[in-house]
Amino acid sequence: MPRIPKTRREALQDFRTDQILAAARRVIGAHGYAEVSIDQIAEAAGVARSTIYAYFGGKQDVLNQCLAQNRVGLGERLQRETLDSGSVEDRLAGFLGAVLEYVGEYREFFRAVVAVRGLDPFFQEEAREAPELDAIRAESEAALGTILKDAQLEGILVAQSADEASAVLGCLLYGALMRRAHDSQPRPAREEARMMARVFLYGISHPG
Repeated sequence: MPRIPKTRREALQDFRTDQILAAARRVIGAHGYAEVSIDQIAEAAGVARSTIYAYFGGKQDVLNQCLAQNRVGLGERLQRETLDSGSVEDRLAGFLGAVLEYVGEYREFFRAVVAVRGLDPFFQEEAREAPELDAIRAESEAALGTILKDAQLEGILVAQSADEASAVLGCLLYGALMRRAHDSQPRPAREEARMMARVFLYGISHPG
């Protein structure tokens, strides 16, 4: 089914929303969520205060929409990354590298949001999710699940289940993200991702 072109009004609204969210990430990253006001976001975005409220319900809604947009962007990147063929290690390194690179692009914002939203603000479940975010999460998890399933088929993954391996991988990834968020000179994302993939795959292939 062909996609219906957006009206000029819808395109302008998308542009304005993106403009506001980009400005919000900058000021939240620079000053911290608690210290930032709607007025500061409006000033950084170059719009009137009333314009913020035309698109958002308040500062909390701005933050939620920033995170929603990040999740969509990350999910799309993960899908592209895992389309490539290659070894289990190559695909896993690509998956991890995409996460590290994407979060690194929003490093200051990520670090600021961790302070108010907990360990994994780009990944955690929300009480109310939009269907497209659920779809992005499901597709990303499926991509990782396929990599781990192939690892099982190749005899690399010898854990009782892919779920156990996925949980271990999640801890490894979150630890790397937290360290990178506070490291002034983190190692290149792809280099670290390759090291993580090798450590993970070696560990699960040599249990106990």
